[in-house]
Amino acid sequence: MIRLMGKYISILYRQEQRHMNQVVQQYGLGPSSYNFLLCLAANEGASQKQLCERMLVDEAIATRAMKKLEEQGFITRQKDRNDLRCYALHLTEQGRAIIPILQASLQDWWTTLTQDFPAEDSEKLLAQCEQMTQKAILKNQEINPL
Repeated sequence: MIRLMGKYISILYRQEQRHMNQVVQQYGLGPSSYNFLLCLAANEGASQKQLCERMLVDEAIATRAMKKLEEQGFITRQKDRNDLRCYALHLTEQGRAIIPILQASLQDWWTTLTQDFPAEDSEKLLAQCEQMTQKAILKNQEINPL
């Protein structure tokens, strides 16, 4: 049973990506762009490093994604007032306009997948996934501390 859990989590992730890729293609966005936009919407003014830490992604991937998002007019980079070595990232009007579309698409996706679940089961599942995520992060930090 335990061995299959990772398989199903991975399949769910890939299927969500596939769904969202269809949504974002209409706006000229790449596959992982929506995750960066949503994270930035929740952390306006964060640096690229801060976003990477929150999302647990490699900075090289983020650099390419941020450069493209900036070129497409979804974000801007401004020198951070507190640390001139860093850039604070901000959504543009175009970036802000797409956030509700992304949120609605994700909400619709997960509502469809959990529509047969009682509400309390969906809430419990989400809480359990969050708990497992935190344990996974801690476990990997034990194995490979930064």
